[in-house]
Amino acid sequence: MAKESKYSSENRRKIFYETFNDEQTVRKNGGLPTAVTFAEGAGTFNGTSSDIIYSTIFNGTYSVRILLTSLTPVNLRYLADFRGSGGTSYLRMLTGFDLQSVGGGTVYVDGIATTTITSETKEIVVSGMSLDGPVTIGSYFDGSGGWATAGFDLFEIYNYTLTAEEAANLYENRRFKGLVPSGGVSTILDVSAQSGSIIDRWGNTLTNTSTSIVKSTPGYVMEFDGSASKVDTGVPDTFVGDKTLTVWINLRSYGEGTEGRIFDNGKLMWYVNDTSDRLNLTSEGVTIVTSTTDSLSLNKWLHVCVTREADGTANFYVNGVLASAPDLDSGLPSSGTDTYIGNNDGGTRAFDGFMGPVRVYDSILTIAELNQLFSAERNKYQV
Repeated sequence: MAKESKYSSENRRKIFYETFNDEQTVRKNGGLPTAVTFAEGAGTFNGTSSDIIYSTIFNGTYSVRILLTSLTPVNLRYLADFRGSGGTSYLRMLTGFDLQSVGGGTVYVDGIATTTITSETKEIVVSGMSLDGPVTIGSYFDGSGGWATAGFDLFEIYNYTLTAEEAANLYENRRFKGLVPSGGVSTILDVSAQSGSIIDRWGNTLTNTSTSIVKSTPGYVMEFDGSASKVDTGVPDTFVGDKTLTVWINLRSYGEGTEGRIFDNGKLMWYVNDTSDRLNLTSEGVTIVTSTTDSLSLNKWLHVCVTREADGTANFYVNGVLASAPDLDSGLPSSGTDTYIGNNDGGTRAFDGFMGPVRVYDSILTIAELNQLFSAERNKYQV
């Protein structure tokens, strides 16, 4: 589904919304683009003459959000300038890979409160910034210099100060990084695709083999090829205690050996199976736990979850609904080795299709919490 460019005083929270779909929609949104290349829903700014200037004046305290497809950090280059003929606020880059927000506010880079940027930076939020003029994106306010070399995917202004939690939850449009289950412990693994890379929210080092990043209806997702693709997350946890695993999947087929892996650490294997369209869980190589018949479908987004307690008691959920007999015995957990997404260690059980964020919680989510996850994102995945 294509993005829509919109400026609307009727939206009392998000009051400015530029998507860089194409020159025509930018102009309809009140922008005057110069030397900006539009392709695949993003605008590329060349660092020598590109900018977009708008005439609408903002005066007050706002939050500014920028999504980037690429960024070259260069001293005294402007991402946004609000000065017009007499204002004082702007957001620009400094030496040492630092951002300067003149106008105050708290700067968040990729969901973290920091002013440090890199060429891998994909999102910048400034919460509580005082604006006092019109918007210029990509250069000094009058287009005379300070041109940024960057790819812009989205530019938003909110008419209030985002909280730290809201700013973090906006990162890559994933709304539930702040979810803390009733057990009080949040995610230990949160792997997903963003423009240009596959990342783990909590800083685990990932090794990607032949897994692509594609932009689809829900946003950026991981595409596994059914033969070689896998993401090695290292050893982020022992996975022997209470755990909840959740992911959005869209299957092209049931994968290599018709047992494409969602998650595999050598001891705990969660995978799809073409036998009656089921989700399987193998724990310790001893017990296979299968969901109810026809719980899976091809070419359709599904939110799938499995909970496994420290004693091996397991339950499956599909789209927020229990999809197995309750409290199945999956065997007593023990520590595994490297944790793979989309395949096993040997690369012989490749997943075939697409995955949204893969999250592992260090506790057992309740049915209400699992429903919260599904309900919150179902429109995004058109379920």
